[in-house]
Amino acid sequence: MKNLFLGVVFGISVPALWGAEVVTPREGRHGGAAGATVTGEFMVHNILLEAVDVVITPTDLNNAGDFVPLKKESVLRVMGLSTFLLKPGESRSVKYTVIAPSPFDQAAAGAFSLVIRKPGDAISTPIVTRIWPVYIHPKNPNAVLSLEIFNPNLSLLATTTEMRGPQKIQVSFIVQNTGSDSVGPRGRVEFRKGAEQMEVLPLQGTQAISPSATAIFSGVTQRTEWPDGEYAGTVILEYGDYYGQPQKLEKTYFFRINGNMISVKPGSSKPKKVSPR
Repeated sequence: MKNLFLGVVFGISVPALWGAEVVTPREGRHGGAAGATVTGEFMVHNILLEAVDVVITPTDLNNAGDFVPLKKESVLRVMGLSTFLLKPGESRSVKYTVIAPSPFDQAAAGAFSLVIRKPGDAISTPIVTRIWPVYIHPKNPNAVLSLEIFNPNLSLLATTTEMRGPQKIQVSFIVQNTGSDSVGPRGRVEFRKGAEQMEVLPLQGTQAISPSATAIFSGVTQRTEWPDGEYAGTVILEYGDYYGQPQKLEKTYFFRINGNMISVKPGSSKPKKVSPR
């Protein structure tokens, strides 16, 4: 089961309107046999001070990599109401079904479009639009699943013109699929300075990596204050739950920040053994 928490915060200063949103998790991911119907669920939560209309429709997922497009008209369905009103502070659980293709020898993907508007307003620009992807993999309990991480690259990104001004950390590295089946890892980096956790950075990357293929995963921190000193960044990749084989791969890199320079220390730890979550 997947959960989606969608929050929108906005204020009105006539005539200005501003907004921000939070979505977690970023996707629905399932495993299934050819022709099987799989059920998922997410939650929409309105944290506005005003009511909103929510409209949910199946749609195509662009830039889906190696995934085969799902036929949205026939295989992605919202169970129950797909249009509803949410009062301030109200939440609503939405169930959906996805039907695995037949034949089913390659992972497939589709999406739901969430459009949030002022109540009764179907003409003006929506407050928020969100594409929420749904992936379905051929469920293969005998799949050999394995990933490796290579070539970490950490650098500082200046946010002002000042030499010692605020800086973000840019991260990128290569993930190689060393197993026998396509995988779609979910990645993050946990930054620490001593015992203090500084930030958890979600990573963006290719949704499906074919056997022997590689993909670049990357991200930029929100935090802009990184005092000089020693740090640790633990890369965590989770995958395989859609095959019934939940896996976690962790690799920790130690690095130092000195002014506007950042360097990875030699001898950073090797990956821990892949183990179930």
